[in-house]
Formats: sequence, structure tokens, C-alpha cells
Amino acid sequence: MTNVALTHADRIEFLEASLGNNHAQGQGSASTIAKWKRELAELKESQKQRSGTKERSYTKNAEEVREKEFVKKLKKELGVKVHVCTLTASNAWKEVYIHSKVTIIDDVFTVISSANLNTRSMQVDTELGIFTENGAVARKLRKDLWKLHTRDLHKANNAAGKFDNAANPEAMNDPSVAIMAFKRWQIIMDENKKQIINGKPPLHPLCEFLRLDPKISQLD
Repeated sequence: MTNVALTHADRIEFLEASLGNNHAQGQGSASTIAKWKRELAELKESQKQRSGTKERSYTKNAEEVREKEFVKKLKKELGVKVHVCTLTASNAWKEVYIHSKVTIIDDVFTVISSANLNTRSMQVDTELGIFTENGAVARKLRKDLWKLHTRDLHKANNAAGKFDNAANPEAMNDPSVAIMAFKRWQIIMDENKKQIINGKPPLHPLCEFLRLDPKISQLD
């Protein structure tokens, strides 16, 4: 909000100078001068509220509404959307443990590392991290992994619909394609959630991070 505060201060300075200038007042109409005075009073009131006083006015409420709408719009346009997922075994609800960490960005940049975000990895152990910028390598790795994650476990490898092209598109550097893949992953995870809740076997390896045991929380 620094820019807003600076704008208010600049405007206050301008209005005070204009109202204190006899020539400027002489050039302005009575309605213009009255408008300046009202605006100056509102800006000063807003400035008081920003400095920590308890006074409130309609100008403060209006500012809060505008700020909330702006933040909402900003989150919609720029917010990072993520899925927190696990993988399950093909024939039972058993989570698959994966040690290596892989990051693939826009089918171009790849990071493979053994490090964890904890004290041991960051300060004690010697960890290995490999960074590459190779589109062919990144795309093939992403396609191979997502093919395993999103496949239909109940269909033969040569059966139609075994592999989900929408969930594993040819390229991920197109935002519109990435959005569709994101939505498709949500559908896959929702289907699996219904299966586990109803006591049925998994449909896909990809699962939403889920804990049904009330004794175990996500904080664990």
C-alpha cells in the first residue's frame, strides 16, 4: 500500500497548496473549491486511519472493498495452483514411496535432486542435485512419468482409454493446455477418492493427499 499512501500525500500537498493560493482560488469556481475541500478532508481522514487511529469513515470502508476486490482479482490471475498428490499401488491402497525429487518446468528445465527441505539435508548430509535445460529430455521424462501416474489400472495396455491424453498432453508450455491438464488431474483424483471411500480398488495410481483416519492429521 506504499504507492497508495504516497499518492494520498502528494494529493494532499497539492490541494493544500491550491487552497492556500489566492490566485488559484480566484481561478476556481465555488463548486470546484468546495470539491477540493471535501477531497482534502477525506484524504486526511484516510491518512489518519492508515497511521493507526481508531476512527473509521465511508472512505476507509470503500478502500477496504477496493483492496479486497483487487487481491481477489490478483489471486485469480497470478495465483499458483497446485495439486498435492500421492501415488498408490496398482492392486491395493498402499502409498508408493519415492525418494528422488523431480521438478520439470515448461517441458524445458529439469531438476533432479536427493535433498529434502529439512535440517539434515540442508546442513548435515551431502546431497546431489542435477540441473538440465534440454527440452527433449524434460518433455520425455514428464510424458513417461505422467503416463504412469494417470493410466487406467483396469484396462490392458493396448485398450482404448488406457492412457489419458488430456491428463498427459504433448506439450505443457501452452497455458491453456496446462489448465486442461490441471483440471483433468483433479477429475482423476476425485474418481480415486470415491473409490477409496466406497471401499473399492484404485482406478489410477494418482491420488489426492488424503487421510481418512481421524487420529492422523495433515500436520503429522
